Amino acid sequence: MKTVLRLTFYGMVQGVGFRPFVAEEAEKYGLAGTVQNSGGLVTAEVYGEREAVSAFLLSVRKNPPAGARVDRIKKTLWAPLPEPVDFRIIHSEDRADAVRFLPPDLPVCDSCVQELLDKSNRRYRYPFISCTACGPRYTIMREVPYDRASTTMGHFPMCPSCASEYSEAGGRRRHAQTISCPDCGPTLTAYWKNNKADGEAALETAVRVLKDGGIVAVRDIGGFHLCFRADCAEAARRLRVWKHREEKPFAVMFPDVSAVRQYCEVSEKEEELLTSNPRPIVLLRQKDRNLWPEVSCHSDRCGAFLPCSPLQILLLNECGPLVMTSGNRGGGVIETKADLFLETLQTEGFPDLVLTHDREILTPLDDSIFQVTAGNRIQILRRARGIVPEAIHLPRKLPGDCFAAGGDLKNVFAFGRDSYVWAGGHYGDLEEDACRRAREEGIEHLGTLLGFPFPFEGGDGYRQFNASEKGSAVGNSSTIRTVGDLHPRYFSSQDAEQKFQHHLCHTMSVAAECGVTGRVLGISFDGTGYGTDGTIWGSEFLDIHIPDGKNESAASAAESAHTEGGIGTADALTWHRAGHLSAFLLQGGDEGARDARKTADALMRQGRRSGADTPLFYPDEEEKILEAADRLGLNEVSCTSMGRLFDAAAYILGIADYNHYEGQCPIELEIAVHEYENECLRQRAGASQKYESVAHATLPLDLSIRIEKNEKGCLVGNPLPLLVSLYRRKAAGEDVSKLAYFFHLAIAKWTAAMAAALAPADVPVLLSGGTFLNRLLTGEVLRLFEVEGRSVFLNRLVPPGDGGLFLGQMYLLTFSQVEEH
Repeated sequence: MKTVLRLTFYGMVQGVGFRPFVAEEAEKYGLAGTVQNSGGLVTAEVYGEREAVSAFLLSVRKNPPAGARVDRIKKTLWAPLPEPVDFRIIHSEDRADAVRFLPPDLPVCDSCVQELLDKSNRRYRYPFISCTACGPRYTIMREVPYDRASTTMGHFPMCPSCASEYSEAGGRRRHAQTISCPDCGPTLTAYWKNNKADGEAALETAVRVLKDGGIVAVRDIGGFHLCFRADCAEAARRLRVWKHREEKPFAVMFPDVSAVRQYCEVSEKEEELLTSNPRPIVLLRQKDRNLWPEVSCHSDRCGAFLPCSPLQILLLNECGPLVMTSGNRGGGVIETKADLFLETLQTEGFPDLVLTHDREILTPLDDSIFQVTAGNRIQILRRARGIVPEAIHLPRKLPGDCFAAGGDLKNVFAFGRDSYVWAGGHYGDLEEDACRRAREEGIEHLGTLLGFPFPFEGGDGYRQFNASEKGSAVGNSSTIRTVGDLHPRYFSSQDAEQKFQHHLCHTMSVAAECGVTGRVLGISFDGTGYGTDGTIWGSEFLDIHIPDGKNESAASAAESAHTEGGIGTADALTWHRAGHLSAFLLQGGDEGARDARKTADALMRQGRRSGADTPLFYPDEEEKILEAADRLGLNEVSCTSMGRLFDAAAYILGIADYNHYEGQCPIELEIAVHEYENECLRQRAGASQKYESVAHATLPLDLSIRIEKNEKGCLVGNPLPLLVSLYRRKAAGEDVSKLAYFFHLAIAKWTAAMAAALAPADVPVLLSGGTFLNRLLTGEVLRLFEVEGRSVFLNRLVPPGDGGLFLGQMYLLTFSQVEEH
């Protein structure tokens, strides 16, 4: 018996060779009909014997092509007139779907690499080789559906040979939208001094400059990299001066995993990450931290990654490991156009060569960054190329179309609809005008691709999106509900309709991933976050009750509360601040937060006000001025930041005194502990190389954090005795790296003790905040909770730092009410 069906495929089904795959599967089972891109989905109409159609559906669901993901298949009856006689891929159509899935950029596949290096192949050494399984996607998309004409490849008409491959049944490039070759595709161009070269000559010139120790600006998939040989110290020094990047380590790109292993320790999980589709930077332990000191700044870790594009492969094969760092200046958004580098080439003689091409990049994307922490847990530090704009699925439905502004540091914005969240790339520090401008462009572009109504009102905020002025809304309403951070001076949240507390959003980003409900204890440690009391928080224990409401009723209740101007009481999330570090007054604003000596001195002054005998870190006259400013309350804020406590410990131990980049002092404090680990391992004959932690030592009593109760009945940890003991032990000549280890152990034990005092062992813990990127601290905390038998959840899909705030903000919108008790 014949069956006629109309199918809609939901999931990652565009830009991954899904239509050719469906066509070939249909032909294999003798079916007739059509398949096409439709909005952000794929639709098909199939006609054939019922058994053949069933086998076809099973095969499509179970064996999709690499990079594809079929979440569900919607089936409806179809009455074709006349009956089809074959199966064809037909022209795409747009449609107003509520949910669209957009393809991320894909790394060059093994088959294309083989052709790239095959002298007999017509695409030999062609830097833009691709097929249905690989190549740029999101960064070149103008609109949906994903077709050549709707990407920047539409500027390159196919030559007869490529056109033949495009239509060839069974071929790797059947309907490959980025198909091209040297005769019809993008072209490399090199500029240096007053010279210019194209094609192979451009590539050869770039290789020569790199081999001679020069710096090349390389335009690739998501924007420019600044590139030089990893063993060239002078190039590293020049680049640090130009980028104003004094001490932050550079990432290194290696030709393959075996090359990475020569310089770094690589676990099975880390190798899996290195070779995964995003081709992310993975933070690995170096075998010799002094090998490339100008590159690593004596860090014990290397940000290692593998090539994701044909151009990178060609450069690495001839030059060996290359530093590949974001092509920007002063921490701005990655450059996608050559203008800046062509100008500085002429005016400053930097870089030595600009290697660009004529395929337009519409969306700037940095490299994604990962690390593996204790218990083989994967953490994302930056969610960008190769991942963006994949949707994140929420446990609950949103109350309409939503926009999450993120924070002002490591900014990531997001759109939400139904139960999906689509995040943009990484837009850095919004104090920078260039970052704000790039973010605004990114918001409009991603919103257009997803079918959200535009434009919007307001300057840096996104209060109202008006569908009538451009296009039409395809979601649940003509306006977008906006949410942001509670900080009153954040650029990102100026006009947000709702604002939620920073650390609550950190915690709820974990809850959004793991779907846990009921009572939870959120532990959020970071450098700064605006509190509901107007002070700076950063060491928070949040007692939260997440209602186990039904998706449909929760969304309806929230929507009703919003539209009627009232506040729903059903399905309300409640929370309160149950514990934190004791507060101290930090002077100097942002500069004070960077200067570890100021932080240490502020903590000591706090102790002296309570009658404690604490050391001075400034000369008498300077200290008197600081104390006077303290009494007058000049330029100071009450602070409970865990990040600042790490800064103070780093200064007191003589390890670091200033954060030239975010988190530098805590990072160097952790590095010091690894030195202690290494010494312990050397002393244990035959011991296995264990990285996460050394043998669990007994913490000396004077190095513990005391738990007290403040006037509000909140449990607090007083770190002053710990810091004073660290100072005295160091002055007595104790090993600094061992003291750094004891400091981490003290924080971990205090964390576990606070949790035990605040919630029974059956209450799950959600760990979040940038401090939990510290692998030593996270590993020790996890171990202590494991001993207690407590369930612990961490971020997996978004960064635990500010780059993941958008997810917590968005998830909080799914509740009818969010109440702080």
